[in-house]
Parts: sequence; C-alpha cells; structure tokens
Amino acid sequence: MINIDHLCPGCMQSNPTPDSPCPHCGYSKDTQPLKNALPVFSILEGKYLIGRALGKGGFGITYLSMHLPTETIVAIKEYFPSTLACRASDNETVLPGMENQKLYFHTGMRSYAKEGEILQRLSGTSGIVQFREMLFCNNTAYIVMEYVPGLSLKKYMKQQKTPFTESAALTLMWPILMALQSIHQK
Repeated sequence: MINIDHLCPGCMQSNPTPDSPCPHCGYSKDTQPLKNALPVFSILEGKYLIGRALGKGGFGITYLSMHLPTETIVAIKEYFPSTLACRASDNETVLPGMENQKLYFHTGMRSYAKEGEILQRLSGTSGIVQFREMLFCNNTAYIVMEYVPGLSLKKYMKQQKTPFTESAALTLMWPILMALQSIHQK
C-alpha cells in the first residue's frame, strides 16, 4: 500500500523526506502549480490520485497521476478550455467562464469525448499512446491514458541547439509517419 504522505507529486515515487526536494525528480513543496490546475493529490472517481500538471494546452491540462488500486502511473488529460472555463471555489469543479459561453463549453466537451472514443479505437496501434478509460466528473471530462515518460519534441529541439539534419529529422519523423499511416488504415 502506498504511503501518500511520502509520495512526490512530481514523479509519483516515494520521497522519504517530503520537506526536502525529491531525490528522483527535484520536485519540492515550493514548486509553483500550473494556473487553474487541479490541486495536487486530488482524487478522481475514488481511484486516481492527481500529481503535478505535466502541461497545458488550449483545451486541457494533462497530469501525472496514479491509479490507486494498481499503483500504476498514468497520464490524465482534463477538458479545461482556457478561454471558456474556470474553477469553482472547491478548486476542482470546472465551470463555463461566462453564461454566454455555456454552449461553446458543452459543445467542446462533446468533441473532447469523441477524441477519447477515437483514442480508444486506436488502442493497440504502434506509436499511439494507449487509452485506459474516459471519466466524467467535476463537471468535465478526463481521458486516462498510458504515461510515456520522456521529452517533448519542443524540449528536445531546444536541447539540440542546432537545426536537425535531414537524416535526423527523418529518423524522428518516421515512427510518427508510420503511426499516421496506421491511423488512416483504421
């Protein structure tokens, strides 16, 4: 059984000294949370423990999380369109930002749910993150998927400091192109 008191929200591993930075990832209690993100260690549907926000896009926030029954690390993407949504005073419930945005908010959530359905249909496709389940709670939708650690292409490009050679770019793009071909075949 996992001891949540010693769990690091930055990497979901045990940190025996929670008042000190995590020895695995460097996360500390002073780490600033992402604006509008769920509070660290919120629990979804009684089975997913929310860790740190991994990133934010125009339509959602992605979190490092743990499936409590199996203690498996997963990624959870929350429907939270930054221009249409806000949090209620409980810091978990998602609300349309303004009364006149309700229709856009709910239409977007239906499209988001379809994204989850498509991801589910693509399960087993090489190069595509594996779908786990779709949740509807906190007045929004969540896509639970496999967590794949690593760098984003953007971060990798910044680390390289020089443009990719044609050969390096093709090496990076080939698995993406193969996954895209599989998607079109399905």
